[in-house]
Formats: sequence, structure tokens, C-alpha cells
Amino acid sequence: MTDKYSKLVDRIIIERLEDPDDLGIVDLSTLAVAIYQRLEKEPCEELFKMLDNLSMREIDSACYYMSRCYYLGVFVEKDYQKTIYYLELGDYIDDYCCQYRLGRIYFEGEIITKDYQKAFEYFEKAAKQGHPESQLALADMYYEGYGVAVDYKKARYWYELAGEQGIGIAYYTIGAMYLKGEGVPMNPDIAAKYQLKALELEYSHDTYFKKYLEE
Repeated sequence: MTDKYSKLVDRIIIERLEDPDDLGIVDLSTLAVAIYQRLEKEPCEELFKMLDNLSMREIDSACYYMSRCYYLGVFVEKDYQKTIYYLELGDYIDDYCCQYRLGRIYFEGEIITKDYQKAFEYFEKAAKQGHPESQLALADMYYEGYGVAVDYKKARYWYELAGEQGIGIAYYTIGAMYLKGEGVPMNPDIAAKYQLKALELEYSHDTYFKKYLEE
């Protein structure tokens, strides 16, 4: 949190402000992050109300962090229905963080009935916006056939995009596909190259590669 936004949070508390307009011209998305970070340490009704007001103005990070408040019980009692409500509000304004979180919730069936098809839809929305974790999740769904038919070509496409954004396990999985001949010609040389890419990104899992790399 920058000193500027830390001071704005202090001002909200001291002056009991609830309307974002009272703060002048500021980046409201960054302000929402700063408010949530303070709320984690210092429960405060004014901060919570301000964060909620920001979400009602469809500020992306405010929607996400209001969902976190209700999911984790930050300042309020845990309420999973409200968690979903704020995430869906974030989805409405096309916020990829909220879409990814909804995807995970439906995929895992953690606080709602498991639904792979809905998980796929949310991951796809966020992945198309360039969200790397969603690209990885979407690739995994194509690879494993969760909520969609197995499609190694599409899985590899999304793994490549995720890998390009620093997700090492994505490159590792492409390497495994080449080693096992899944959707691509079996090629241990290409498999090893992808394993090295994964290692460069600090992801290491040599189950499939150990024998080849030792030769």
C-alpha cells in the first residue's frame, strides 16, 4: 500500500467518510485494495461501508474484496451467499479475478454445488482476458475432460499461453504430452526442452522426465 492511499484510508476512518466522492480524484480500484488490506488488520465499519459503496459503483477490485470479506469473515460473519453475490457482480463487469474465483468455486464444489460446466465458462471468460491462472485451469479442463470433451490441441494452446506468462507447470504439462504422445507426436527431445522451460520458471516435477534426462 502506498503512503498516499494509506493516508486516504486514515482519512476515511478519522472523518467517518462513506462516499468515495469525498476523497477527490483517486484511483478507486487501488483504494479498494488499500481498504481491504487495512480491514484485515483493523476492523472498521467506515472502511467496510466505503468498500461496499465502491463495489456498488462496479469497481472491480472492490467486488472481489467484498467477496473475500464474506468468504473469510473479515469484519463480518462468513456468508457464502454474499460471497457469490459479489463475485457475480464482478463477473457482470467482466473482472477476471472474480471470474477465476467463481471458476474455482464451481470446480471444487467448495461452497456451492460442484458444476464443471459453469467452472469452464468462468475460466474461459477470464482466460480470454489473459489471466494466466485461468488459462492454466482452462487447459487442465481440456486436458482432463472436466466439463468438456478431452481436446489435447486446445489444452496445449492454453498451456502455451499460461507458460508464456510464467506458469511453469503449464510448460511441464506440455513436456509430458510430448513424452507420452498425447495429441502430439511422441518426442522426448521436445519434452526435455519444455521441462527445462519449466525448471527456469522454478517448477520441478521429474516423474515423467527423470529417466530421459539421466540418459
